[in-house]
Amino acid sequence: MFVSIVEHQVQKKKKQKQRSIVDPATRERQLRRNLAELDKDNYSDIRFEVPRELLQRRFMPISIRRILSSRKTFANYLDETPNSKYSTCVAKPSPKPARRFCNVCGYWGLYACQNCGTCYCSKDCETIHSETRCMKVYT
Repeated sequence: MFVSIVEHQVQKKKKQKQRSIVDPATRERQLRRNLAELDKDNYSDIRFEVPRELLQRRFMPISIRRILSSRKTFANYLDETPNSKYSTCVAKPSPKPARRFCNVCGYWGLYACQNCGTCYCSKDCETIHSETRCMKVYT
C-alpha cells in the first residue's frame, strides 16, 4: 500500500501527540532498578593473580606487596578497618552538566529517545533500544 509523504507526516504527528514523555522521577526509578539488577548480577568480587616476580621487586613498598600477596578482597579490608569513612564519603556535585552516554554501547549519547528519554548514539543503537530496552509509555 502506497502512503503519500503528506499522509506519512500526518500519521507521524498523531503518534507524537499520543506519546507521553516519562517524567524525571520515573526515569530515576528505572535507572535505580537497572543499577540494582546489575549489582545483583556482578556481586562477585574481582580477584586476580599477581606474578611472583612482581612481588619480589625492590621498588615496591612492603605494605603494597603484602596487600597484593594476600587473598583478601576489598570488602574484607573495609570490614577490618575500624571507623572506615569509605562508605560515607561524598563528593561535591559537579558544576559541569552531566555526561550523556549511549544506553546500548556506551559511546557519547548524542540523541535521546522520544518515548523514554534514554540516550543513544546512532541509528543502529536506536533500533536496538526501541526493540528491547525502551520503556514505551503511551497515553
